[in-house]
Amino acid sequence: MMGVGRTDYRLRLRLLSPLGTPMQSDTLFGHLAWLEAWRGGEEGVRGFLAPFLGGAPPFVLSDAFPAGLLPRPLFVPEAPGGGVPARAGFAAAKRWLKAPFVSAADFAALLAGPAAAAPHDSPWESAETPHASIDRNTWTTTPGGQLFSTASLVLGAGCDAVDIYVRELAEGGAAWVEAAFHDLAKTGFGRDKSTGAGAFEVAAFDPWDGFAGPAGADGFVSLSTLMPAAADPADGRWRIRVKRRSEEHTSELQ
Repeated sequence: MMGVGRTDYRLRLRLLSPLGTPMQSDTLFGHLAWLEAWRGGEEGVRGFLAPFLGGAPPFVLSDAFPAGLLPRPLFVPEAPGGGVPARAGFAAAKRWLKAPFVSAADFAALLAGPAAAAPHDSPWESAETPHASIDRNTWTTTPGGQLFSTASLVLGAGCDAVDIYVRELAEGGAAWVEAAFHDLAKTGFGRDKSTGAGAFEVAAFDPWDGFAGPAGADGFVSLSTLMPAAADPADGRWRIRVKRRSEEHTSELQ
């Protein structure tokens, strides 16, 4: 929820090619750290990380979501008047529980508690790109073909952009993020960016007032990939995501 001294922004990126790596907040932050390493070497990245490690981050990032959509908050739908959905409503309740997204307007309404909201299916689609192994001695395909493919993410028809939400916690934090993403757009994002994946452009960067929570709120919805600290509250509902390191640079696609 927004509070004193905090300003939210919506960064809209137009995708120009498939994504080899999902745009999740921790991976996005890693790209920003590498950008600072490229700009200023070891001292540059140390200076960038210092306020985050010191507990006073100048900004925080959300994951990237299909433009205009936000993740469906995790609560069990209720029938009118409370309780478990009636038998006739099971199909609608099932669709609600499976749908990953709601509109940004519905998300804002749900921050105040259960409300009427239309579930949205995910516009993300998986695509396979075929490749042929190259013999580095002859620079031709290897005998026998040795074909393989890599998986990537694309947005379905009617959607070509993603939204990343930026919470500014110190003066200048949001302006720095906007400039940094313009620089990142020059090289791309994630796996296989050297061969064209992960190309994007900054389409918009605007103030966002959609997260003003109700008075007396006693909880929150995280829009970021996170690992709770030992002292963080654990009473809630969670979407679990397993991340693995791989020598073959494979990526989790969701």
